[in-house]
Amino acid sequence: MRLFQTNKFLKIFIVVLLIILMTGGYFFYKNNFNREKELISDSPTPTVSNTVDSNAPYISEADISRGWYWGDKNQKKPGTPDNWIYTEAGRSSSWHKVGVDSSFSPEPDSAYCGGWDSSGEIVCSCKGKLTKPTCPQGVVCDSGDYFCQGICGSCCYKGVFDNPAYPKCR
Repeated sequence: MRLFQTNKFLKIFIVVLLIILMTGGYFFYKNNFNREKELISDSPTPTVSNTVDSNAPYISEADISRGWYWGDKNQKKPGTPDNWIYTEAGRSSSWHKVGVDSSFSPEPDSAYCGGWDSSGEIVCSCKGKLTKPTCPQGVVCDSGDYFCQGICGSCCYKGVFDNPAYPKCR
């Protein structure tokens, strides 16, 4: 009978020991887990800006007429129309109207100097070299811009309807 009581005592002792170990392990785990959480929350959060650069110049009439301008995601110019999209292309990244190809790269000292769309053409005089890019084969283009490497002069408009920004061409 004494042997039976010893085994009973041993069994109770083992159960109590297991309960103590499990409870201690649980509290150890909870404290370390919370400590890691605190360490994570104390670390600085990296800032990634998806905001417009406040020093960016306001969008120009030339940009709007051309339908695009160079710039990265954070260089969206104030006043850029809501329907313009951003295209990532490294140093050639741009903001542009949907359907406008901004991959044409005019000479660095070139300026917008006329162009065409489905309703007509803006014809400008150019003192220098006038570049009229063509629509790539197999692509449907709805507009094109002309660039003057030199001085872009006066412009007029040839089209079905009047364009209040330009006089009608004769």
